Amino acid sequence: MPANRVWLIRHGETDWNTQHRWQGHAPTSLNASGHAQARSLGSHLRDEPIGVVYSSDLPRAFQTAQPIAAAHNLNPISDPRFREINVGVFQALFPDELAELYPNELAAWRTGNRDYAPPAGESRNATTERAMAGFSEVTDNADVGGIAIVTHGGTIRLMLPVICPNDPKLQGKIPVPNTSYTLLERSGDRWYIVELTATPHLEDGGAGGNTAESSL
Repeated sequence: MPANRVWLIRHGETDWNTQHRWQGHAPTSLNASGHAQARSLGSHLRDEPIGVVYSSDLPRAFQTAQPIAAAHNLNPISDPRFREINVGVFQALFPDELAELYPNELAAWRTGNRDYAPPAGESRNATTERAMAGFSEVTDNADVGGIAIVTHGGTIRLMLPVICPNDPKLQGKIPVPNTSYTLLERSGDRWYIVELTATPHLEDGGAGGNTAESSL
């Protein structure tokens, strides 16, 4: 039976998030705040009908997935297709360093050209293709009603317009705070957004959130 509910989740906070460093495929881990956010989200989703938890294989995502899975007596399943964009030579740089070292490449990135890839990195189109291949496979073949997928801010922004094309909620740049979730429901062959990058687990006395978006 195909899944009819998906929670698309951004990982918790890392030190590189707070420093606005570009993460990409760097194997960064959650900081203390990120672990607290993940625990709060796991508790918040405890009673939801989640039958399987998938995660990017990068540590910050997998660590976020663990308390969500534990709340449902599950183990998270690692899948590298849900990784962040590979930002190549941008990785690990602070904004000022990036502007100084790669001004032309940064300008090309900022045009939003979906076919542009930073040196040693990947394009937005390539990221979308691999992430959507993972999404289609796990949602069409899962014998459960609900799935949690823990991934990354850039990846989520690329996936959502493909999953829910022409949805008015997706106009402009969508903030994707740490451990925010987007709840998707399927009706027939279409997906609909029920909640977009929601953070009730942080707002109701939970751990603090970080909305920095520059540190892919």
